Amino acid sequence: MEFYDSDKKYIDLFLQMLDCYEFELHYAGDVFYLNDLQNGNLGNIENETFETLKDVCDRMECYHNDYLYESVENDSELSVWDLACIYLVENSDFLGNIDVTNFKKYLKDKELDEEKFEEDYKIEYVDNYCSNHSYSYWYGGRVADIYSKYGKFEIDAIGDVYCTLFAKKDFKVNKEEFKKDDEIASVRDKNECGRFYNEFMDYITGDAHLSRILNDEDENMYLDIQNNNWLMISYIDKEGNIETIDDYESLDIDDAVDYVEEIIDYKNKHPKFKIFEEEIPVVKDEEAMEYC
Repeated sequence: MEFYDSDKKYIDLFLQMLDCYEFELHYAGDVFYLNDLQNGNLGNIENETFETLKDVCDRMECYHNDYLYESVENDSELSVWDLACIYLVENSDFLGNIDVTNFKKYLKDKELDEEKFEEDYKIEYVDNYCSNHSYSYWYGGRVADIYSKYGKFEIDAIGDVYCTLFAKKDFKVNKEEFKKDDEIASVRDKNECGRFYNEFMDYITGDAHLSRILNDEDENMYLDIQNNNWLMISYIDKEGNIETIDDYESLDIDDAVDYVEEIIDYKNKHPKFKIFEEEIPVVKDEEAMEYC
């Protein structure tokens, strides 16, 4: 099977959806299987096998309803990503072509694409960076340097972090017992030292867990935030001129890295594009399927 860019983006989007649902996709022999990162294993899903990605997509119907269609029913504002996911779910026949053999070819093609892209840039994270701790809360100061043929990009987590973790009810974690409304841990980081990680790592397992707490979806804990940090992205061109986005809208470092990669990729395709002086055109909602 020959993969076009649109094909790869469909598969990329589907894997992102699984990640959002907190599932990992694996394969063994000629079948796929799933790992539930929340350890729920509802309906014994981890013991099921699937021949194609469409089979996986169809099996995730209850998760589509919870994560995508519930927002539609509640008239919540939908992002382009939400619309693209809904479009993919409702037009998933293409995924029926992706068995394990073709999925392996997709992975190989993606690896070659990434190798080609890496010729244009190099990324260096701070030593303590961890991919499942990518929210800015965990860090302070420099998080990543990205070197490209156009100059250097710097990603920093800036601002004070003041927050306290409380118990919602009586519960036990890591052999520690807490009563309802007990203070579990607290941070007062005025110097961008990344103390959030040091104080909370024993109680908050990673980004997925932190997200549930921030959305008040964790049954045991809640986080009282007086002040949180944010991400700043700086671009230093080869002449030493500096442009900065000091209010980048996402708190996710991986999103910031993706944003820089998108800028570099767009610059490669449009040499006259002026980094941080012009904006990359935004996809309109009605064109959300082009995300795929």
